Amino acid sequence: MTATVDMRGVITFTDLIFTNLSDPTDNGFISVSANLVADWISGGPTNERMIVQAKINGGLNEFSDSFTTPGVRNVLTSNATVQLNTPVTFGYIGDFRLRDSVSGAENGSASLGLADVGVFNLPTGYTLNSVDAGIVNNNLAAIPAPGMLTLLAVALFGMRWRRSRSV
Repeated sequence: MTATVDMRGVITFTDLIFTNLSDPTDNGFISVSANLVADWISGGPTNERMIVQAKINGGLNEFSDSFTTPGVRNVLTSNATVQLNTPVTFGYIGDFRLRDSVSGAENGSASLGLADVGVFNLPTGYTLNSVDAGIVNNNLAAIPAPGMLTLLAVALFGMRWRRSRSV
């Protein structure tokens, strides 16, 4: 008996704006490719596979790659032509099958995401911004963890309360 874990997640962003830094009104076209990072950790003897697919502008670019060994990989999509100053759609899918062929247990973990720096390969003098994807000047922006300010406020209140009781 073999257990199989199927993980398939579709991530789509619809507001990518590519811009010519020297002429922000330029509405021409450029060729781009995306940088993804796949991280796959195996939990033991396995019969596993990982498939990565990405689309730019709903099919103008379709890329697929398959891996059969765990590890961290940079995945570069093929090139696609996009129009400047026009919202571009970008989506990617990670399809992971993790199973231990010896014990049948579910094992391992996998993730797929955008590269932190240089999210897209762009010609010199161009940049990319996206509110949905958290991309500023073609790099992922540092986004605070949800609820972090609330946790900080509770901790500070607790310390103050404890201090006032001990006085």
